[in-house]
Amino acid sequence: MGHKAGRSLVIFLLLMVCVAGWSQTTKNLRYTILPHYRLNYDKNVNEKDVQLLSKELQRAYEYYHTKLSFSPPDKITVYLYSSKERPRGTLLYRVFDDAFYNEGKIIVLASALHDEGRTPRLLADRVVARAYLKSIITCPDWMSETYALAQGYDFARFGSPTRGHLSSFSDLGEDLARADDTEELEAVYAGLAATAKFFIDQYGETKLDLLVKSLRSGHSLEEAFENAFGAKYDEVERAWAEYMSSRLKG
Repeated sequence: MGHKAGRSLVIFLLLMVCVAGWSQTTKNLRYTILPHYRLNYDKNVNEKDVQLLSKELQRAYEYYHTKLSFSPPDKITVYLYSSKERPRGTLLYRVFDDAFYNEGKIIVLASALHDEGRTPRLLADRVVARAYLKSIITCPDWMSETYALAQGYDFARFGSPTRGHLSSFSDLGEDLARADDTEELEAVYAGLAATAKFFIDQYGETKLDLLVKSLRSGHSLEEAFENAFGAKYDEVERAWAEYMSSRLKG
């Protein structure tokens, strides 16, 4: 067998392996098309769980459509898994044991729908909020994550902030982009959750919604802060930095 023929055979065999793997993954999933979502789910997920999640996703979509006055341009892709072993490829599955948004997809673990400490309603509110803000180009990831945590009232999951170097909002963005292990990412989300609590305590949910609407209208983050909070960006940032220092863990 010639060199070219041998190489072609190797490439063919690799393609077959990839196709077989994809077919196996697809074979283990079902899906349902909702008005605003494509919901994919493991075949062994209880049908009642599929119905419950569908109901909460639809409710959350309409809720944000009403209060933010816009909708994402495309259907949102959702995966409902029966096991935490399924959603690989991102550290987020180690940080969030119930649901998260990543790379244009909402990932939900079926067990989270029966967690007495968290309700499916708040779970849906958090991840759908994150999916909504993905479509706003001028909204940085740290702000999208902060808004989503505020909507899910997810302030205490990660404990008190542990990082004392945060002096600007851009520090949050840099830390979020650079975190490359579970411990680092949990520390980043502790800071984001504290930031969400700061915005809610200082300005309230309505003004946080106004910030999102202003960004959606095409304003820069600095302009949106002033439009929503009635204060300059750097003034809000200084107040936030003081707040974060007061919240630092021991």
